[in-house]
This record gives sequence, C-alpha cells and structure tokens, in this order.
Amino acid sequence: MDGLSVERSAIQHGTVEIVADALVGALLDIEAYEEQLPCILICTDLDSGEQTFSGPFPSRTVGERIVVHEVTAAGRNSSLAFSLAPLYPPLELDSVPQHVSRGAPGPTPLPSPRGN
Repeated sequence: MDGLSVERSAIQHGTVEIVADALVGALLDIEAYEEQLPCILICTDLDSGEQTFSGPFPSRTVGERIVVHEVTAAGRNSSLAFSLAPLYPPLELDSVPQHVSRGAPGPTPLPSPRGN
C-alpha cells in the first residue's frame, strides 16, 4: 500500500468514527427526549395477536412500574407480552405535506351502541 492509500484509509476510518459517534449521540438524544414523553402500555396476546393500549402515563418511569404490576398480575404462564411506546405530540396539519393531507381519509365513526 502506498502512502496516499494509507492516508486515504486513515481519513475514511476517521470519517466512519465521526459519523458513528454522531449517530450514537443522536440516538442518545432521542432516547433522552422520549424518556420525558408520556407513554402508552401495549399489551399483546401472543396467542391471538390482539393488542390493547393503556395510558397515557406521564413518563416512561411510571410506565415501567405499570408494566411490572401487569406482568406480576398476569402470572408466569401468561400469553401476554407488555411493552411501552412513547406518545409523541400530534403533528400540526401545516407540517404535513399537502399531497399527504389532501388524500388522507378521516376516521370512521363508531356505530352507536344503541343503534341510533
């Protein structure tokens, strides 16, 4: 390997390290941000695949305590799996590109329980 190749390799290796460090830093920033967000508890029945959602809870710390409670209450032989997801603030419609918001269908209203 000539001197130029060695230098180029060192520069590329340094660039990879810089990019890797930046990526790790960004992921840690996201994780710290999500720790402060409210979260929801997702309960998945591993047998049927059905999911239920509870919350929001004020923080991940509170959510983790709820998970411990639910796992204990469900018991060892339960087919339920529990996870937490951060609850981000809603998107402002102005921040959604028009081509997306224009064609987006609205929610389907639920039928009235009394058939009205």
